[in-house]
Amino acid sequence: MGRWGTVGDGVIGVDVGATRLRVGYFSRDGRLLSRAEARTPSEGGRNSVAKVVAELIESLAAEEDFTAIGIGTIGPLDIYTGRVVGTPNAGIRSFDLKELLEERFGVSVYVVNDATAAVWGEFKGGVGVGKLNVVYVTLSTGVGAGAVVDGNLLIGKSGNAVEAGHIVINYRGAVCGCGGIGHWEAYAGGASIPKLARAIALEEGWDNETAKRAIRGEVDAPEIFRLWRLGDPFASRVINEVTEATAAGLASVINVFDPEVVAVGGSVALKNRDFLRKVVEAVPKYALLDAPPIVEASFGDDAVLYGAAWVAIDPPPTLLRYYLRKA
Repeated sequence: MGRWGTVGDGVIGVDVGATRLRVGYFSRDGRLLSRAEARTPSEGGRNSVAKVVAELIESLAAEEDFTAIGIGTIGPLDIYTGRVVGTPNAGIRSFDLKELLEERFGVSVYVVNDATAAVWGEFKGGVGVGKLNVVYVTLSTGVGAGAVVDGNLLIGKSGNAVEAGHIVINYRGAVCGCGGIGHWEAYAGGASIPKLARAIALEEGWDNETAKRAIRGEVDAPEIFRLWRLGDPFASRVINEVTEATAAGLASVINVFDPEVVAVGGSVALKNRDFLRKVVEAVPKYALLDAPPIVEASFGDDAVLYGAAWVAIDPPPTLLRYYLRKA
């Protein structure tokens, strides 16, 4: 096996998603050298996810040296223990990540929220290099965000700061998957867009074929975007709603954090760049502050993986303070 913990060699980055695990072996200047993937276990005990991560690491780094492991994970998170607690989208609702991996490999393991990892990657190796105030927003199955303010990565008391997807943009609005009312994610998350389409069709009395299919639950978000591009009037009505909600959410994030740049990633944004351009154009309507550049995230679908690697390469001081508090 490799001489894990040898000073000066590579690091491991890990992206723990609801359905997929991604592991990368990185150089200490942030270059991805090799990678492996597996399905996230949908059943098992508290160490089931960590065991699969360990197997992936060993498949990548059996003959390599690494000094630390960084993990960006779905949440909610207990920052002190490196444990995911009651996540709504994975088969195993609560699971440990930190303890088993530290015992197995004898190196430091740093665990942060996935969007928190991604913004640290942008700050250290992406569009945020040379800046002190950076925001990352993911528009994917859900909506998430991370922020660096005055050079400090925001963590929160339990590791769940900057849950921007749950900003309230309409206090009488749609019910979010978390149960909250009018959250941004309820209007712009990929899993929520079909529900939004059904609600619009019913509330506004649409009767074209796309609206009828939406009422029957037969259209998903990619289909709605496709029909929008073809000029379907109902799909256009839905995407206009998603656009305005996303512009309002982005404006709220800008108003709160005053960033120098906003990096946007996630499948909804990266697979629909024409939609993202519409969103950016609409942001000034809702922003108090001058909108900074809103740009595509540097690392595409691997934003969390690269971010996790940068957490291992250069651990954020704010995170280390939490670990010291536990000690």
